[in-house]
Amino acid sequence: MFTKLNGMDKDEIGRSAFFIPQNEGAETDGQYSRLLRTKFDEEGFEDIDIVSPYWEDLLHIDGKNFEELCMTFLAGDTVWCAPQRSRGKHLNTITGLIKDGNLNLERLRAVAQEIASELEKEGFAKTILALGETSVLFDDLLNNETFKNLEEKGHRVLYSPFGETMWMMWRDYADQNKNKQPELMEQRLRDLKHKIAVISEALSAWSPYENDPDELVRVADRTLGYFSGAHGRYRQAKQLCSSTKIDGVITAASIYENTGIALGMLQKGFEREGAKPVLNLTFDGNRNENDRIKIDSFIHYL
Repeated sequence: MFTKLNGMDKDEIGRSAFFIPQNEGAETDGQYSRLLRTKFDEEGFEDIDIVSPYWEDLLHIDGKNFEELCMTFLAGDTVWCAPQRSRGKHLNTITGLIKDGNLNLERLRAVAQEIASELEKEGFAKTILALGETSVLFDDLLNNETFKNLEEKGHRVLYSPFGETMWMMWRDYADQNKNKQPELMEQRLRDLKHKIAVISEALSAWSPYENDPDELVRVADRTLGYFSGAHGRYRQAKQLCSSTKIDGVITAASIYENTGIALGMLQKGFEREGAKPVLNLTFDGNRNENDRIKIDSFIHYL
């Protein structure tokens, strides 16, 4: 990172900012921004900004900003649904819509329908639900290209949608903070839920979203109760009630992530809930040949 920054001119660096959100749960994300701020200052990059809001607070931001935030989440979910080879094309389309100020629900719905048509022509060997720590789940570098490699072998990777992840976190937050503008929170949750339903319908059988998002809350209440941190309630509930037909689940997390460790310990107690086979993987930035062997064996016996 610092090598790349050293190759940039001062004006370009001055316009740079790192977005590192955090939440109020018991996890380590809140430490990352402080650590990075310290390292930047030590290396002479004091002009670089770090933006580290609490996800919970974003439920109360300005209406237009909240609308754009939700549309961005759903746009990302939609792109991740596309076949691997066409994601770049759809990402460019959506990026263009954002730059022109034209990203709206109807246009995103059209993109989702196009992706569904593409998926209808595909033949997948297995369908794997990918869950876990979001920073690891959606970054090929951090997960050692685990999911990218599976897709290249002809499997479909169903990435757990971030829009749904955020809906559930905000749903929990609203339920536990009824004294903080409850009408505003409920209205925004209904609006996001509606948007999810529209995109889910457009993706049809290929949708990564639950038919009834409230079922995620019910399953989490039944299994984890008030557990919090790194979207742990969502990660467990999604594993147990995925509406889309899947063959198995692979979870990805940092090697010492508290939420991943806790969910792994509790997992045996949830087997009666009817969950699909699960392979829990952890990553520390080093390539591990054992992971490849585990994945190959897991896929073979599904």
